[in-house]
Amino acid sequence: MRFQALILFRLALALSSAGGVEVALETVPWTASCYYRTPGGFPEETPRLPTVNSALNGGPISLNGRKYTQGVGGWIGGNMVYRLDGEAERFTARIGIDDSSVPASGSGSPVLPAAEIIVIVNRKIVLQQKIRYGEILPVELDLQGAQLFQVWFRGVHGAPGGFIGIVDAAFDAARPETLVARLRHAAGEFRASLAEKPDYPPAPAWEKVRIEKIRWGEFADAYRISNGKIELVVAPEFGGRIMSFSLPGGKNLLMENRPHCRREMLRQGSSGNFAGGHFMRFRPVHTWLPLDVVLEHAPYSIEFPSEGTVLLRSRPSSWFQLRYEYEITVEPGKRECRVTDRIVNLAPYPQTLSIWSITRLERDGMVRLLLPPVDRRRPAAFELRENDFNVGETGAEFTFGALGGVAEFRYFPVNNRIEYRIFRQDAPEFKIRYDGKGAFPDNGHFPLHVYSAGFCEVESHGAKKRLNPGEYAEYAALWEISNG
Repeated sequence: MRFQALILFRLALALSSAGGVEVALETVPWTASCYYRTPGGFPEETPRLPTVNSALNGGPISLNGRKYTQGVGGWIGGNMVYRLDGEAERFTARIGIDDSSVPASGSGSPVLPAAEIIVIVNRKIVLQQKIRYGEILPVELDLQGAQLFQVWFRGVHGAPGGFIGIVDAAFDAARPETLVARLRHAAGEFRASLAEKPDYPPAPAWEKVRIEKIRWGEFADAYRISNGKIELVVAPEFGGRIMSFSLPGGKNLLMENRPHCRREMLRQGSSGNFAGGHFMRFRPVHTWLPLDVVLEHAPYSIEFPSEGTVLLRSRPSSWFQLRYEYEITVEPGKRECRVTDRIVNLAPYPQTLSIWSITRLERDGMVRLLLPPVDRRRPAAFELRENDFNVGETGAEFTFGALGGVAEFRYFPVNNRIEYRIFRQDAPEFKIRYDGKGAFPDNGHFPLHVYSAGFCEVESHGAKKRLNPGEYAEYAALWEISNG
């Protein structure tokens, strides 16, 4: 009888107030996370994922002098995502900054680490709390109906980074075995989306537009499309990107990939900002950039729905529950192509999203950008030297001659005319003209956006759209090379 009573007592302890059973956080895999790297680390420059039952430095998790043998170790700036599929009812935890983040006594009076703990459920922030070293944040959240659970440890300006400890953490679930199985499946699905490369088909036999399968640099399965007036190269195995746009046999007008480690390319947070060509991101986003490598760098499928048109499609992003698509159309005899960026909502709940369309240009050889006039009635942001940027009634001009460092400007053009005219020393004029009504003004995002550093990035932020499950948003641009 005493043995039976003990079993019943332990079972009662495992039952939460919501009527579910606790599933300890350290016993289940996260769906996705970013890598952490630090110089002189373990070993030097080795990227690390969050750790189970230890701090990120390999020692025990230690909060306010108390050591824990169970929990999850993270870092300030880190992020973990769990795809729950509605199987969790509640989440509880205690979160603090690990004692190993603070230098030993006798090393002066260091500024103590701080972090902002942000929890995002179904892509909406449900908790945002700043903590400093020595504080432990108790967390208790209702997760009824939660599909996607994300915890982010954002850095605080002026405070040093450090390690994070998550202890006494658990999901409550009415069907714990189902929750564990779903989490394991989601983690495996994420890994497979990075590891698997489709078998790319041979190029179709079109009549008036030529397409051929080629090797392009490091990518064995690229496709060159040409109509005799222009040609472009797409690399489905590298995020479905347009990697080259030019006259036939001419100078590539897009930035090509910078030197990089191919092994790191698919490591979230470790890949670096090396990639060129045309791609997209989305807004709003509550995490760092770049976004999910499944969307940015992983292999896409390719289809040929009609002559002159290719459709490149990403795998589903477990991180954001959406899919990217690029549709590119080249018509016979024209010096232009149409590029359509598309986002599909795969979540079982609505998401309000906008497309952030980005084209990276090779800055070497660029002379100037001609842009539409600034709408002076609306906000703008200019971060550059005055003599590099001239604003007039008929347009704006950005020159590259003496430009050094970083320059950025964002504004609303008159009549929402979103157009870039790019002039180079070694190629004809290249024009990018967006259709649609441009962007939304909140959070500093503008329909016309130029960023110039080691490369030049011309961007546009499309209008926000509420997407029900299965719906999509798209934003298109016409790319044209002049006769000159």
